[in-house]
Amino acid sequence: MQHHSEQSYLSRLLRGFSLGVFATSFAVLSTGMALADTLADTLADTLADTLAETRAQTLAESQAQNSSLTTGTSYDMTLVTISSRPLTVRKAAGRLFSFGADAARPLLEKCGIRANIITAPSWSRAYHMATHNQVDAIMPANKSAAREKIFYFPKTPFTYMTIIAFTHKNSPALTYTGLEMFKGKRLGQLAGTLILKSFKDYTDQHGIKVQEYSTLDTLYEALIQKKITFAVDQTLLDVTALKTLSEDTTIRALDPPLDRSAQYIAIGKSSPFGANQTDPKFLCLMQ
Repeated sequence: MQHHSEQSYLSRLLRGFSLGVFATSFAVLSTGMALADTLADTLADTLADTLAETRAQTLAESQAQNSSLTTGTSYDMTLVTISSRPLTVRKAAGRLFSFGADAARPLLEKCGIRANIITAPSWSRAYHMATHNQVDAIMPANKSAAREKIFYFPKTPFTYMTIIAFTHKNSPALTYTGLEMFKGKRLGQLAGTLILKSFKDYTDQHGIKVQEYSTLDTLYEALIQKKITFAVDQTLLDVTALKTLSEDTTIRALDPPLDRSAQYIAIGKSSPFGANQTDPKFLCLMQ
């Protein structure tokens, strides 16, 4: 794959929301198709997404099987991350690049950890791999009491994500004014994501349904097609960067952010790397 500059890569991140996906949604809307056709297309899209995710998962599991867990190579650990925006990855000269992986590399290098970083098509797939010992660790991960039962979390997060509400560019909402603005609206988020306790408590209290999507592509596609009013997501980019990148798209990032969330490398307690708690590399990572 051709190596692009980081600037051109960033400039394509949110622009991609409106190119292929928006072109398709515009064509669908402009034809005024019947409800039956819409349902048929939805089923077809779901099937296509499922097949694509299955193929990607097969590749991810194949990568894991060929990692240090099974072959005894020079890797200290196998770490899985997510291959969808804003954690989209690309490879150049055999090296994997992504916002998440690049943010974690300084910590891994500081601890002298040779990590085999592989990708999964969605958070749910990556989480499955991490909880079934197909990999040693998963990133980026939010810390919770439930997760601390099966993962070791370092004392210090390796990065922070900004929690932002996105809406359609034609929406009257220009800024984030508080959780009250979500009342009576259709919301969406990435499946398995721990946004904020206050966000979950508010939506539960007011009976607001939050539709979960398996990938960020399908989440933002739903927003572009106005199936949801707001998409609440975590990103490694700040609002200023998102506004710059989204000037020519159909999606608006609302300012100010809802909050920030600490992100960790979560190490499986029953994984080979997690089982060796006296290893200096493990101890270094846990600081």
